[in-house]
Amino acid sequence: MAKLAGIAAVLVPILITVTGQSLGHLASFALFAAACVPWVALAVWPHWPHHRWLFATMASLAFVGGGLAALAWQDRPRTSASRLGGPGNAVTSGAQNQPDLYVAAKQLRFREMTQLLPFCANFSGTGTIPAEDVLILFDRPADVDGNPAANSGYSYDGRAKASGDGWSADRREIGTPTAGAVNAHALITALLVPRGVADFLDAQPNTDTNTLPVSVMNLGAVADQITITRSADNTRCSY
Repeated sequence: MAKLAGIAAVLVPILITVTGQSLGHLASFALFAAACVPWVALAVWPHWPHHRWLFATMASLAFVGGGLAALAWQDRPRTSASRLGGPGNAVTSGAQNQPDLYVAAKQLRFREMTQLLPFCANFSGTGTIPAEDVLILFDRPADVDGNPAANSGYSYDGRAKASGDGWSADRREIGTPTAGAVNAHALITALLVPRGVADFLDAQPNTDTNTLPVSVMNLGAVADQITITRSADNTRCSY
């Protein structure tokens, strides 16, 4: 028994480290560990009733089943019903567990734009923005084919709003208002996010300087992307 206790003392911390990454997984580990208890009891008290082996087997299976059920619940898919109201929660959860967000994003598209765009640009698109979500725009330096510039980040360009038979986002500053920006290209991304994510980004300073990491796209579902070319008009937006 002393030897078994020594082995357990080594294995338990390792198993807790591997499986106890969350309360759900820790509960699963506890149930799996409990499945060993009936067999340990058999070793300690060998004079159990006649059906002691059947009892130990059934008890172990019950604990293992409970552990598997806890794991299944922990890893269950989340939908919009699991959205949390606080901006911090919205940012950390993003859209990874919200399949309905991706479905809604598929019908949101930019309208075709063929002309050169000034520094202060207007955008519009088709589709209906869900009432519980927000469509937000980002720009990122890119080449003519829309491939992002190496080591570049995103600039947050604010929210779009419902407009007519679609949506619009007017007076958005794209890139930099310098002579060198003429004929430069930018990738414009429309991202559908939970409202809390948009509220969080709105409250942050300096989000329009191409410094947001590419992981910002994980906060929502990409609806559409277009590549635009800058004109020589570097007039700033007036609000």
